[in-house]
Amino acid sequence: MSPDELRRKAQQRQRQDRSGVISTTIICLIFSAIFSWWFVTAPERVARLGWGPLSLWAFRFGCALLTLWCLYTPYQVYKWTWPGRLAPDATLNTTLQFYRSRIEKRRDFHRYLLGRLVPFFILGIAMVLVPPLMVVVAAGYPWLAVVGFCVVAAPLWAILSPLRKRVERELEQEIEELCVFEGEHRL
Repeated sequence: MSPDELRRKAQQRQRQDRSGVISTTIICLIFSAIFSWWFVTAPERVARLGWGPLSLWAFRFGCALLTLWCLYTPYQVYKWTWPGRLAPDATLNTTLQFYRSRIEKRRDFHRYLLGRLVPFFILGIAMVLVPPLMVVVAAGYPWLAVVGFCVVAAPLWAILSPLRKRVERELEQEIEELCVFEGEHRL
């Protein structure tokens, strides 16, 4: 990797981080509006389906938790991944430090996301799914509840697990490339 290529990659990382924060914010605001609407219309939904009062509160709690999660996540994404400005005439050492800090912050954010944010999302989804699953179990079809849960959980797992591994692998590879670059240029 040449110094010019390092500058280009650092600027590209800066653009990617900014667009990632903006797109995450937009997506989370859309989902927040959806979950808020579900929270508001929960009594009529539950009455129509005949779930009962406990199911209403479980569904509402899940919707509220998901709404809060969708509002909190953009803040955390911004806090962890919004990049500072890299001066166009930055020295090689400054560019290297900037690029390394961006990669390390992104790696640390993915670990934070899995450890702290994802469990709250899973709890919210579970609270939204529990009422219909309770109705199915009460109707004498417990196997249908398991199938329903798997229909929701399997695609999420199938998409998120490989995506997480790929992102972590790419970030570790970039950090290794930077170590080689530092060794070559003795910075």
